[in-house]
Amino acid sequence: MIRILEEIREVQKDIKQQQNNIKSELVNVNQKIAVVETRIEKVDDRVQNVEQILSKMIKILTQKESKLLDQDGRSRQENIRIYNVPKGAEGLSMMDFVDKLLWEALEIPPTMEIEIERAHRSLVPRPSGDGESKPRSIVLKFLRFKSKVEILRRAWGMPVIKDYWSRIHNALQDIFKYEIPLESKTIYFGYIPQEWLKRDKYLMKVLLVAGKKTLTRKWLSQESPTLNVWMEITMDIYKMEQITASVNHKLEQFYSYWKKWFNYITPHRPDFILTNQ
Repeated sequence: MIRILEEIREVQKDIKQQQNNIKSELVNVNQKIAVVETRIEKVDDRVQNVEQILSKMIKILTQKESKLLDQDGRSRQENIRIYNVPKGAEGLSMMDFVDKLLWEALEIPPTMEIEIERAHRSLVPRPSGDGESKPRSIVLKFLRFKSKVEILRRAWGMPVIKDYWSRIHNALQDIFKYEIPLESKTIYFGYIPQEWLKRDKYLMKVLLVAGKKTLTRKWLSQESPTLNVWMEITMDIYKMEQITASVNHKLEQFYSYWKKWFNYITPHRPDFILTNQ
């Protein structure tokens, strides 16, 4: 009996020792957890500080980018481009060639000074010379902005161009159901009243860009560009934006922005809708 009691005491002693060891280990674990938690808190603080710094940097970069874009736009506000002039047509002097081209094509009166500061081919790789590549555009920079405005106004008044934009204007009024003034300020420079809906402003800008692109395809032709070409170019833009919207899971927004074009094009060119559904 005494032996049994001694064994029980020994077992109790071992159990107590094990309990003490477990308590000691738990204390160590708790201390380590406390250290880890402290480090995590410090890391969280650092991450938060880094996020705040990045947010400020992104804001500063956005402001700088806006300023650069504004400066870039201002530096080009006296510029225009002339497309589809054959390679080598300028001869030895681009300035003399462009000056003569504008005077003859736009019937500029002798009393008017157009004051071209410089003229050159666009800074892109030269065409391959295989006869299929389009010639580089010619960039003109006028000394004064009013000279550019006057040149564009005269180009706007050319019969071929005027007839083309008149048909585009009628189509735009049919699409948007708004009274749109047939003015270069609206049709060429893209001035859109503030009260227009955001999606209508967006679509209007796309259609005007397509209109200008249509002109570049017929720049040297005596024939007026057609509405069919304008529709085809617009549908090319439509396809690309549809793909982009699908990738970004924004098809619902895409269709809401293009709804008025969709309604317009359906009766005019149903083949477009069949090939793009």
